[in-house]
Amino acid sequence: MINVFALLEDLVKQGLLEVRLQSGFKPCYNITPEGEQLVDDWEYIDSSDFQCFLDEAECYLKEVG
Repeated sequence: MINVFALLEDLVKQGLLEVRLQSGFKPCYNITPEGEQLVDDWEYIDSSDFQCFLDEAECYLKEVG
């Protein structure tokens, strides 16, 4: 069985994928290999914080679902 989250994280680390999540009043995350930056309304976080993103995504999906 393929671990989809591990695959996504690997793509982020290689710079092949950016993941964006915008959910209500929560912060907006844009995961990039460049590290942690703040640009406009997007908060850039390093892929080492990927679990933080997954937690936000799970919470967002529960809100939407």
